[in-house]
Amino acid sequence: MPIIEHYLTESAQLQLRESLQRVEGHELFFLGRSTQKDGRIDAIRQICRASPRALMMLYSLPQTGDVILHNLPTGQLIPTQVDEKLSHRFNGKGVGVFLINNEVSELYPLLEPQREETEAVELDEEAMAALLGEEGPLAESLPNYEKRQEQIELLSQVVRAFNRDQVLMAEAGTGTGKSLAYLIPAIYWARKNRERVLISTNTINLQEQIYLKDIPFLKRVLGEAFEAVLVKGRSNYLCLRKLHQNGADPDNLDEYEDRFQLQRLVKWAKRTASGDRSSLKEVPKQQVWSLVSADADTCQRSRCEYYNSCFYYIARRRQMKADLLITNHHVLFADLALREASDNYHAAALLPPYKRIVLDESHNIEDAGSSFLGFQVTRGGITRALAMLLKFNRRREEIGLLVTLAQLLLNNHRFIKDSEQLRRQVLEHLLPEVRNQRQQALRRSEKIHNLLISPDEEQFDNTMKIRVTQSFVERGPWSGLQELGMHWARDLHTLCEALMRFASHMEEATQQVEKQFVGPLMDLAGAINRIGNAASTLEMFFTLPTEESSHADKTLVDAAIDAVVQPDPEEEEELVRWIELRTKDSHLIKFQAAPLEIGASLERMIYDRFGSVVFTSATLATEKKDFSYIGHRLGLNLIPESRFDTACYPSPFD
Repeated sequence: MPIIEHYLTESAQLQLRESLQRVEGHELFFLGRSTQKDGRIDAIRQICRASPRALMMLYSLPQTGDVILHNLPTGQLIPTQVDEKLSHRFNGKGVGVFLINNEVSELYPLLEPQREETEAVELDEEAMAALLGEEGPLAESLPNYEKRQEQIELLSQVVRAFNRDQVLMAEAGTGTGKSLAYLIPAIYWARKNRERVLISTNTINLQEQIYLKDIPFLKRVLGEAFEAVLVKGRSNYLCLRKLHQNGADPDNLDEYEDRFQLQRLVKWAKRTASGDRSSLKEVPKQQVWSLVSADADTCQRSRCEYYNSCFYYIARRRQMKADLLITNHHVLFADLALREASDNYHAAALLPPYKRIVLDESHNIEDAGSSFLGFQVTRGGITRALAMLLKFNRRREEIGLLVTLAQLLLNNHRFIKDSEQLRRQVLEHLLPEVRNQRQQALRRSEKIHNLLISPDEEQFDNTMKIRVTQSFVERGPWSGLQELGMHWARDLHTLCEALMRFASHMEEATQQVEKQFVGPLMDLAGAINRIGNAASTLEMFFTLPTEESSHADKTLVDAAIDAVVQPDPEEEEELVRWIELRTKDSHLIKFQAAPLEIGASLERMIYDRFGSVVFTSATLATEKKDFSYIGHRLGLNLIPESRFDTACYPSPFD
């Protein structure tokens, strides 16, 4: 666990305590510097008290390797807006930002500084292997323990991969005990080198086995103090703001079952400690959970009144203290995409920074990577994005963000410049256009369905996947589909631009009553983001590589979706496109694309950026124990042979 002793020497801690005692615990900013081989801060300089002018001073003083330290008198190490600005300013510039409490007993590394490259502390292969031996701690704690040679050899191979910065592909049959074989080196490497190690799996079952069974067992038998956290995507957590906003009136939902589930979530929220959906005894329908789940598009971050008690950010703060991050392939690829887009491999992105990766169940990596590196859009997703702006409750009354904003403008008209003009814009222009787009989504999906599904096929309830091949483009109904899709994208772009202009005007006009509007306007930005993302994805799908896009200038929409990482068809590997739909339901339509090969992307995003990467699974090689096929699919043929190693360990049960 990266406790304060790992970041500050005793003398630095004492100096900070004395400085804070002299000012009776008021907020101060310090500049820290390290002259230690282990990178710990040992030189402290008080810079200034918290004030409006503090930022300008703090922007100009730090040098690469320095750390800005900020004490928070509340004791809750939650980044303020100033801290976030500092973190944004110095991200990628080698300057760190740490938060401390007044007692200087707790520390939160918001942004890690750039350290001088030091030689890694290598693991002792023989000592590591002995942990699994007949006289090791596992044998002492487990009655009838039997040494598994395959497990010991796999552990040794992982140790060598860590020590030599290698990429290892290791097949380990059922019963080998591969999770302990990579967890033990990962734990000791993280502790000795103060580097996080990320463990990624494909299934929830394996994640829970590692986190709930293997990690507690290793803590008990190894006697090594370390921290591991299970990292889940943001949407797995309850959002308290959305709960209070949407849970107050269940009558806004049409179906009785939906209203019942929402009421049950309101009761659960009062007793849950984690806000994690997995702790629910009965999981609600996705459409109900989405009403109260956290999401990046509408998150107000430190401006939210529930920020201090936010389940998602509490989980993130735990992640910053962890030695091991245990997550799934989807979260890993989401983090990698953010890092590549921002060229940020030193600070937190979706996940805290890490240096080494273990990919278990790695036979699924290609599918996970292809899914994430491609794109998709559904008719249902478009409709749900529009429903954020306008929908109907059980009494068939119109509700939604635009209705809420119109009412807020009426209630606060005395404090808002141009309030009547803005309200008319909602009632006379935006609401009619959203109504129209909701209807158009249904009509267009029906037309697309009719172009692709024959009357005979409609008699059977099947799911069909239609690949967009050259033959389909030349002889199929592609031209009609393309026209529908491009018009759909154009109309959604036009709506986004109108919403962006309205949102910009609203932000300027509502400054006197900002507190009442900050939530709805943030939600509006989220809706614009989703609609703009859907429009851009539709356009990408229906624009083949040889064609020119009909929308060259989308600056307004691009500004709305700047948080979304969109692949560029001209820069990515060749894409395979297909349409998925149900023969009996014209409303269930999905447009999807994925790269034919992801090897070059994996080389760029993973192999070139991380010290060690371990692929392991029970099924990786061919019957002849040959890894060349999957190695080529995963781009391992693109890295130097000296850096790549393979190993194959049969099941001890064979």
